[in-house]
Amino acid sequence: MSEPTEVAKNIAKALELKEEGNQHFKEGNYQKAMAAYHQIFMYVHGYSASAGGGGSAGLAPPMGRTTTPVSPEEMAQIRELKVVHHCNLAICQMKHGPKYSKAKDNCTKALAIDGNNVKALLRRGKCHAQMGNLDEAKADLERVLELSADNKDAVRELRLLKGAFDKQRKKEQKKFAGMFDKLVDEDAAAAATVSNTPSEVVQAVSAQAAPPLPPTPKLPLAPPRSGEGYWDDVGEQQLMLALSASEGVRACSGGGMADGSLRSALIKGMHSGSLRIYANAPRYDRLVLWTHGEGGGMPGSATYTVEAELDAWEGTAWWMTKDLCAADIEKQGLQSIDGGTLETEYGQVLTFLEGCRKLGAPRYTMKTELSPDSKPHVIAVVEKVIAASSLRFLLSDDVLKRI
Repeated sequence: MSEPTEVAKNIAKALELKEEGNQHFKEGNYQKAMAAYHQIFMYVHGYSASAGGGGSAGLAPPMGRTTTPVSPEEMAQIRELKVVHHCNLAICQMKHGPKYSKAKDNCTKALAIDGNNVKALLRRGKCHAQMGNLDEAKADLERVLELSADNKDAVRELRLLKGAFDKQRKKEQKKFAGMFDKLVDEDAAAAATVSNTPSEVVQAVSAQAAPPLPPTPKLPLAPPRSGEGYWDDVGEQQLMLALSASEGVRACSGGGMADGSLRSALIKGMHSGSLRIYANAPRYDRLVLWTHGEGGGMPGSATYTVEAELDAWEGTAWWMTKDLCAADIEKQGLQSIDGGTLETEYGQVLTFLEGCRKLGAPRYTMKTELSPDSKPHVIAVVEKVIAASSLRFLLSDDVLKRI
């Protein structure tokens, strides 16, 4: 058997680094993942497709050339690994920091190699949205749907983008309305001097058209709700898009939206052994709490299981009580997680939940799986049971005062 060529060895090493980076990413160690993804480029740089499809792989470049020619098959692998290098660095930069500008640039580099790469387009669209480049975000996300019509991630991002466009439109309308009022006042004063009638001034000012505003994107039907893998970008920005101005002020008062109250209570419960937290790794779009304690008027020790659910588009969150024991939870493929994983994978979700909790109902409520369309008297019973348990910290301040 012939010895593998130098290029074959380099491709194999780059594939190893890709898998190493993927494993670190799944574990939430984004710095180590980036270190592995960075090294991929070292092993796939300096090659070009050979003319005529032959290959002198592993040999030094001919005189006058700065790259080593390789076969078309090898070049295809190299191009794919370069895309992985840039695209995977981008998702790490989006999660660690985040560094949206650098992530956007890496996506652009990936698209320079493969212009129809769905992951790069989707991630660049998300970066543009976070940076406030709404038109660019819309273009990237709509291109994703052209290439992959059932891409639910793109559907969700466009839904969020619509809210951003609506806010921008209202801001621009308010801005230009104030500008026109000022023009009317100035022209009215001038009219008194030159004997123009007020109606002529108003007509002249009204004839000035405001610059065109960005069109509202055409979007698919209903936005995705809780679960289904769409918690990656849930956080403070998405909640603020859904809130009124007065709600936004309330949510950010007293230490900010992420005041840490929910986080600290969860960590305290885990350390004391009274609380277990379960998640569905590696997707991390389910968050289930299991505990037991006295309360609710029930004799002995009662077991409580609740699951976090939310609607990022509507800006609402709730805890759904579940009729599950620890064994049932594990049968659903959920795994117990520690405090580090909780913060790494659910940090933004906890911020969203804390913001909703500060606002109380109807932004933040308790529900029960046994009665999906719960009436107020049913919810009141659920709240009293939770208030008497070690999950009392989940209730909003307005509920605790009422109880």
